[in-house]
This record gives sequence, C-alpha cells and structure tokens, in this order.
Amino acid sequence: MNSGSVWKMVGLVTLVILVAYSLWYLERTPSHRLASLMGISVTVSDLDARLNSPSPSATVAPASGSALGAVAVQTFSGSVLIRQGAGTAVSSDGLVLTTSATAPYGSGSFVYQVATPRGQLLRAKRVAGDRTSGLTLLKVDTTDMSAVVFERAPDMHAGSLLSALSSRVAVARFVAERLPVWVVSWSDADDSVVLSLDRVYGARMHGARLLDESGRSIGLLRWGAQPSIIGADVINAFLEQYLANEDTP
Repeated sequence: MNSGSVWKMVGLVTLVILVAYSLWYLERTPSHRLASLMGISVTVSDLDARLNSPSPSATVAPASGSALGAVAVQTFSGSVLIRQGAGTAVSSDGLVLTTSATAPYGSGSFVYQVATPRGQLLRAKRVAGDRTSGLTLLKVDTTDMSAVVFERAPDMHAGSLLSALSSRVAVARFVAERLPVWVVSWSDADDSVVLSLDRVYGARMHGARLLDESGRSIGLLRWGAQPSIIGADVINAFLEQYLANEDTP
C-alpha cells in the first residue's frame, strides 16, 4: 500500500469517527445548548420536537409498553411548536395535568395538543392554571384515559431514588421513558426537597411525573436551574379547587 492510499484510509477513518461522535453529541446535548451552538436564537423547549413535528395534528405512531396515564403535551404558536413536555391524565374524561413551562399562557394565541400512547393527537383547551405552583390543567375530548392519582410519599428521605416519567413526541412517535432522580436533601419541617438529575435530559423533563421507590405518583417535576417537586398535596388541592369551581352554577 503506497503512502497516498494510507492517507486516504486515515482520512476515511477520521471522518467516520467524527460523524459517529457528532450523532452521539446531538443525541445527548440539551436542546437549548444545541440552539446556542448552532447560532439559533430560540426559546423552544425541545428543538428536536420542533423539527420532527412541524405543525399541529401531525400523525404520531403509538408507543409500546408506555406507562399508565402518561401523555405528551405540545404548545404551538401558529404552526410553530414552541414548547413540549410531559403531561399526566388525572381523569378518564380528558383532564390532563402539566406545568406552565410546558403549556404557557399569555397574551398570545397558543394551540395546545396532547399525544397519547395509542398514537392519538387531541386538541386541548386550557381550563385552569396556578402561577404560584406552576400547574396547568388542560382538557381534551375523550372518555377513555387512564387516570392517575397522586399520593404523598411519607417515606421519602435524603438519598431516595425517584423516577421521572418523561413523555414527548420524537420522530413522529410517542416516547415515554423513566429517568433516575435522586433526592439530595429532604426536610419534612418545611417540605423542602433538593433534587439531583443529569442536566443532559434538559427540557424533556418539563412536567415529568415523579414516582417513588414503590411506584406511587408523588408529584410533578418543575424543571429549572434547581429542579423541584410540585407535591401531591399541592396538586390535589389545585384539582379540588378546579372541580369545586366547575360544579358551581
């Protein structure tokens, strides 16, 4: 083999390595960092979702082995997907709980869409919200959702391992995944919790449901500089207030 062939072979191997590394890096890098690296000024929560689901009511393939009550929530401004995150069905007739980071509300005209594990895409209406807790309640037209009940976790303590149930739409498919979350510190006196999780998960964690070691749903993840829990007590009070107001003539 002459020197020219050797250098061609070295160049080809180098190119393959660079392509493989680039694909790995894109998969593991949070969307806001990707946007910054690419020189794009965006505020979307999930860049890959914006690319893979460009408009409301796109077809989504069903998922296999997805968790009970898990849905994905998308928020559009016009035909542009600006936010995406997880949601949880809290009634069989279409009430979906998520966070304001996933389904924002403002002066603009937003379109909300819920993707179910069966591959359904349902237009949603925002029916309630709470600025203090950051909770948002959406309503879709269905009668066959698997509802989830949130419970307080009396046995949670520093060092507890939780699971964050994240759900989203990726490459036109509903995706549900469980990701590990550790409780770094816990104080029952003031109900404060400090969480630790890999920041590479990024915006897909918005509204993720937290499960304790026994598999109970104990709250929603409020993603941010310091991830925190919106606990079962706050969630149930929020839902009870909504139902009480709905029943009032």
